[in-house]
Amino acid sequence: MAGFSDLEPRIVARIINTICFVVTGASARLRTHRELVRLASVSRAWHDVVQPHMQSIVIIECQIHDEIDKAQPIVETPPSRQRQRRAGWKPTNGSVKRKPTAQTQAWKSNIGLLRLLQRSQMGVQTHANRLRLQSFDCEPDFAALGDALDSAGFVKCGLDRISTLEIMDLPELRAPAPVLADPPADGLGAGRAARYLVSHVPGVRTLTSAVWDIGAPCQRLAAHLACMYLSQLQALAVQVSMPIAEHNGALARNLTTLHIAAGVLARSGHGIIPAGQLQVLKLYDADAFFSWAPFACDSDTLTFSCLTALAISFASDDVRTTADFYASRKGREYSVHVTMGRDRRRIAFPRLQALSVRRLPYTYSDAWRMFAEAPLRRLAVSGPYAHVRYVDQALLAGLDVVDIHTVTGNAAAGNDQPQKKFGGRFTGFVRQLLAHESAVASAWLRHAEPFPLSVPQCVRWPRLAELCVGAYMPALALLALCTQLPALRRVVVQRIALDSCEDELTPAADCGDEPVWRSVRVPDEPASRGVRELQVHMGGGSTPRVPTLLAICCLVANLPGVRRLAVKHVYAAHVRAFLAHAAATHPELASVELVRHVYVAAKSPFAMLE
Repeated sequence: MAGFSDLEPRIVARIINTICFVVTGASARLRTHRELVRLASVSRAWHDVVQPHMQSIVIIECQIHDEIDKAQPIVETPPSRQRQRRAGWKPTNGSVKRKPTAQTQAWKSNIGLLRLLQRSQMGVQTHANRLRLQSFDCEPDFAALGDALDSAGFVKCGLDRISTLEIMDLPELRAPAPVLADPPADGLGAGRAARYLVSHVPGVRTLTSAVWDIGAPCQRLAAHLACMYLSQLQALAVQVSMPIAEHNGALARNLTTLHIAAGVLARSGHGIIPAGQLQVLKLYDADAFFSWAPFACDSDTLTFSCLTALAISFASDDVRTTADFYASRKGREYSVHVTMGRDRRRIAFPRLQALSVRRLPYTYSDAWRMFAEAPLRRLAVSGPYAHVRYVDQALLAGLDVVDIHTVTGNAAAGNDQPQKKFGGRFTGFVRQLLAHESAVASAWLRHAEPFPLSVPQCVRWPRLAELCVGAYMPALALLALCTQLPALRRVVVQRIALDSCEDELTPAADCGDEPVWRSVRVPDEPASRGVRELQVHMGGGSTPRVPTLLAICCLVANLPGVRRLAVKHVYAAHVRAFLAHAAATHPELASVELVRHVYVAAKSPFAMLE
């Protein structure tokens, strides 16, 4: 039988590339990277594929180690009976093991492996282009980083090609902080570590992190690195806690990608980032009236001439009016343009294609005028309905993807009556959107309240191919919508019926001669033959409910073109029985692939902020 070493080269390459992608991924620990050595030892062919992955990244990981106090022994727990028989274990009064009393930090790396590859016959030099600092188990202390790297031979590792520096930290998954034998030093350690890295890795062009929320020590380190690398950085996409230009006042002349908290950016100074070169901009935790002053432009119009993607996540969705806007100017500069944020200059986005706004605070439409001339193709808006309804619907005309996600504070406050009124306004807002002419191909309409959505008499979205409704939409309303959408191919709906405990479908109720779905008839004139995929994501918890089951069967009967149907597992057997029954007179229903409840692939513009 052929072994792994005898596989075809293309199969070997596919296996190794898949494994190496996981091993060198952002959340991979250092110990998993060492498994690449075992893969490389299978054969020469395997080695040739693995070696570039082993040499592509320098990993430096902060680990914790137990400190043993020999003066405080604890009685040992007896081993298992199997181990007792195998090792001839006998209980003794002096059998003890010592319990760890404290933990210390140590910086570990794969530098030794990289240097070994340099000296071996199998590799002449490393080709690392990434350096990743990571911490999973503890809050890192950067004071000892430089000494640890010197001891490991960091400077002899061939660092001239490293252009990306990654910081990986997952504080939310960390266990309660251990008792450290040597507590971390103060914030000065981060500055010292940053100077060490800059002096030995001078070619960094990208400073990034796979996650946004990193711990305070890593934020300080990232801020120091950003200050020192600022003039040469092309991408800055990591959370920083301090201004990025307070030390040297350098301009970010090469920056094309920027992810940063709006408050931190404002404290960094005025005119430090040329607006004309940015391509991607994400502002986090923004105040409603944040400042555009850090962006520089030579004219009276602040023109982001190359920006294609803009995401703004506000810190709060508290109500803000035009009066609040002018009040934020403290009585000065009343000639300013009303925008998102504030600036005396007119703001233009001549190439902006994707816009994402979360926790929208504005209750006036003027905030959207800055995007009136932008060639938007994707738009995502999240916030209270009272704010979202002011979105300029003229922006819909040229969109390919739209995501409208409305929320309300009434549900959290436990006030039911205002919530019902809110739901009524939302369904009217959706009717207005659908009646507005648009080229949208993929629409996401999200709303959590159990208020039914209705459909206007004339839907003017002729190109809509994908519809995802994260709200309650009755089956008949959904069918009425499908009849007016000739290009519709994929439908994902959250709820299609209002269920109650009295509607539970017990086994005894569905085992007679007349199943509950027997009343559903397949019409001669279906609502649509174009829909190919239907997903229903709610209904009855762990127990099937009659209204939802009947609604599912009604949809399938009126959408005979469906070839992939996804429902919760509690409905699968009932729907399968209905399909088998209906296929006797309508053979096309026999081709439906029934799958269990699946999750929607995230194609929404909100993925920009994740």
